[in-house]
Amino acid sequence: MVHDRRRPRHGQRFDWAEFVSRVSEVEGTERQEAAYHAQVVMDLVASQVPPSDLRQLRDALPESEDDENWGKLFGVVDDGGWQGGSTA
Repeated sequence: MVHDRRRPRHGQRFDWAEFVSRVSEVEGTERQEAAYHAQVVMDLVASQVPPSDLRQLRDALPESEDDENWGKLFGVVDDGGWQGGSTA
C-alpha cells in the first residue's frame, strides 16, 4: 500500500527539511516559499497562544543543526514577526 503524503499519519517523525518538502508539495510552491509560509503560520500561532505554550512547543522540537533543525520554524518569530517586515 502506497502512503498518500497529503494525509498525515500519527507517530511519524521527520526533520525540518522533510516538513518543508511536504508543505511545498501540498502548496505546489518552491521549498523556500513553503518554509517561509510555515514560519509565518508559526508567527500567527505565537501571537495567539500564551508564551509558555509556545516555549513548551519549542522545547519539544530539536533545534540544533546536528539534529533535526526545527529551530528554523521559528525564524520569523525570532526576527520580530511577520508584521515587523521580516523576510526569510
